[in-house]
Amino acid sequence: MGDIVEEAMRKSVEQRENVLLDSYVIMPNHAHVIIHIGSCRDVPLARLDQPTKRDAPGGRLYKGTLGEIVNQMKAWSTKRIRQSHDNRFQWQPRFYDHIIRNDQDLEKHRLYIGINPVKWPQDEYYIERRAVGTS
Repeated sequence: MGDIVEEAMRKSVEQRENVLLDSYVIMPNHAHVIIHIGSCRDVPLARLDQPTKRDAPGGRLYKGTLGEIVNQMKAWSTKRIRQSHDNRFQWQPRFYDHIIRNDQDLEKHRLYIGINPVKWPQDEYYIERRAVGTS
């Protein structure tokens, strides 16, 4: 399922000229991602007055926004995961975001993403899985 999420994340970012994937980690029950939105490839930002085809609860999702990117990634990966692994799979409805405003903040978040797998055994949802036939 993590491979499907990674593929969905990459596809969602690769089809946009003004978006770049920086750092990420996919954990058993969540993911952390740093996405650059802007003139990443000398292309101006998508205009925010161009709504997408569907409305989102509480307002519109606009082309090129973080909400639209995450929505697409979640929708695509949910469909694939339900078809191939678990038909009950679902994402939490919202996501936490943080605007990174300087290099120091960027490095802090890259470090956090990098050490997150090491901290997984301390997570409240961690379940130790042993190989079959071991004690």
